Amino acid sequence: MKTITVTTQNAINYGAVLQAYALHRKLTEWGADDRLLNLKRQSRVCFQRLALNRDLPFILYHNLRSLPSFPAVFRRVRRFRAFVRDEIPMTREYENARAVADDPPKADVYITGGDQMFNAFRGVQPAAMLRFGAADTKRISYSTSMGQAAVADAYVEEYTAALRAYDALSLREEGLRTYIEGLAGFPCRTDLDPSFLLTREEWSALAVPPTVRRPYALCYVLLEHPLLQKAADRLRAETGLPLVVLNGGSRPLLRGDWVVNDAGPREFLGWFMGAKAVLTTSFHGTCFSILLEKDFWTLARARGETRIHALAKKMGLESRIVTEKLSSITPVDFAAARAVIAAGRGEAEKYLKRELGL
Repeated sequence: MKTITVTTQNAINYGAVLQAYALHRKLTEWGADDRLLNLKRQSRVCFQRLALNRDLPFILYHNLRSLPSFPAVFRRVRRFRAFVRDEIPMTREYENARAVADDPPKADVYITGGDQMFNAFRGVQPAAMLRFGAADTKRISYSTSMGQAAVADAYVEEYTAALRAYDALSLREEGLRTYIEGLAGFPCRTDLDPSFLLTREEWSALAVPPTVRRPYALCYVLLEHPLLQKAADRLRAETGLPLVVLNGGSRPLLRGDWVVNDAGPREFLGWFMGAKAVLTTSFHGTCFSILLEKDFWTLARARGETRIHALAKKMGLESRIVTEKLSSITPVDFAAARAVIAAGRGEAEKYLKRELGL
C-alpha cells in the first residue's frame, strides 16, 4: 500500500511538523509506504519578504528588533530540517502545485491530513485538495480544517468539485461538518487532531531533555493576547516557579527567566515534558498540554479562535481557556480528557485502516 500525504511539514512550526509526523508514523506502523508531498515552501521565520508598500516600515522595524535572536533562530531552523529529514520521508521536491499536477507522485491512496488544508481564503489550494493524479486514485482526508466559516462565493464551484472527488472526508471541528457535507454531497466525520494519534509514551521517546534542571513553568506563545504578561506573572506568583519562555517566532512576545529561541521539534517535546505548568496561546500548545497532562492555561480570544474552544469543549476542559479574566491555576483533572482521547484514537484508527484497506 503506497500513500501520499499532503499536509504542512516544511514550516518552521512545532504543531505543523509534529502533527505531520504523527499521522505518517501511524500509517507506516500499519505497513503503508507513506511519503509526504514535498511542495516547496519559502520559510519566513527570520526575514519577512520586503515589498514596497505601506507595511515596509513596520517589517523593517520588526526584523531589526529580531536581530539579536537570529543566531539561535538559525539553530532552530537547522533542528527542524534535521527532524524532517530523519523522521518524515518525502517525495521529490515540487516547485508549485502546477508541477505536481504535471507529474504527480504515484500512490494507491492520496491523503489530505491535518491543519488548514481546506483553507480557501485566497482560493482553492489544488495540491492540498488533491487536484492531481489519476481520477481513479482513492482520495481521503484526516482531521482536516479550513480555518474559516465558509468559502467565498468566487471559489465555491471549484471548491465543491474538489470535495466531491474525495472518497471519504474526515474533519477536525464538528462545527465544520454540516457546511462541508452540504458542498460534498455525502456524510463526513470528525476526528481528533493527528497529534492525538500517538500516546504520551510515544511522544516522550522523541523528546530531548530540557537544559534547565530545576522545576519550571513553561510559556509557549505564538499569538499575542492582552492578558499575556499579566497571566505569566500570575503563573510565576501562584506556582513559585521560574518561567521558561519557549519562543516559536523570530522574537519573544513575553518576558521570562529563561528564553529558548533554538528549540527544534524534539526540544519542544522535552520542554513540555519537563514543565510543571504551562501557559500558551497556541492550539497545538493546548494539544500537548492535554496529551502530556500538564496543568495549563490557554489564552484565547472569545471570538475567532474556534479550534481552541472546540478542542477544550470536546475534552471537557473549557475552564482552562481564558478569554477576558484570569482565574487561579488549579490542578487539572484529566480523567474525562483521557477517555475522550482513547475513544477518539480508536475510532480514528478504524477509519484510516478501513479506508486504506489495511
